[in-house]
Amino acid sequence: MTGQPQSAGKLNFTLLSIALLLQHYKIKNWFIGYGTLLGLVRNHSCIENDDDIDIIMDKQNATVLKQILSHHGFILNENQSHFLNTHGTSSHAQIDFYLSDFKDKVNDTWSNITWTNCFPLTKYTWNMGTLYLPRQYEQNLRNRYGEQWRIPQSSKIKVGKKYII
Repeated sequence: MTGQPQSAGKLNFTLLSIALLLQHYKIKNWFIGYGTLLGLVRNHSCIENDDDIDIIMDKQNATVLKQILSHHGFILNENQSHFLNTHGTSSHAQIDFYLSDFKDKVNDTWSNITWTNCFPLTKYTWNMGTLYLPRQYEQNLRNRYGEQWRIPQSSKIKVGKKYII
């Protein structure tokens, strides 16, 4: 989703907040994706001026996720069966949850992307929280953003609909 640019600090705070909540409630079948994954792998931080946190999550967690978010003061936007997101606030950036079936591959039908070679997920300890990354995250980033994915770009990269292998 396209929203207002946010500081890396606010994005990092939001990512850590949601990671700690998911950890507290013992939800493990999720991983960071898209720009959030790119920033964490490349910079060990969210990308300055990105607009949201991107999380790919097993859709079996949708009901409990909505309850957790509401209980902890996150405001949910209207959602669809494969997508859920929160409103950004003064303290938290928007969070986009791409709800998918977690099988041998993950189909993000919202973005028309298929993530393969994700499992087992890679545990990544970051700022006292646990994040999950798809198993072959560097290959996924290269396939999504091109061979130059490690080099920061001056603006958002426009990518076509592409399968991630």
